[in-house]
Order: sequence, then structure tokens, then C-alpha cells
Amino acid sequence: MTTSFFSDPAQREILEDDYPIMLISGKQVAQTVRKYIYEKNITLQEYLDSLSRDQSFKSPEDILKEE
Repeated sequence: MTTSFFSDPAQREILEDDYPIMLISGKQVAQTVRKYIYEKNITLQEYLDSLSRDQSFKSPEDILKEE
């Protein structure tokens, strides 16, 4: 995920490595969050607070082991 955009070389490397990776740009994140808070009729702060409560953060190694 990036708050910017992905360069052409970065996108090519992801395709060549054939890893199960999804590239998500900052614009996509903002659009998704905006849609969610609009549909739920909540503030951005309420949404961010819910993320803090609901997320269990994992290390990359733990995520890879689940596959």
C-alpha cells in the first residue's frame, strides 16, 4: 500500500515475482474509507477508532505461515 502511486518497475516486479500481492494506492484507500464512513454514517475519527479496536496486527511471517 502506498499513499502515492506505484512506479512501472515496481508493478512489473510484482508481476514477474508472481507473489499474491495487491497494489493499493492512496486514492483507492481514500475512496474506500470515504464510501464506508458515508454508508455507516460515522465520522472519520469513529472509523479510525474502530480500526484500532478491531485489528489484530500480525507480523509478515505470521501471515505467510497461514497460507
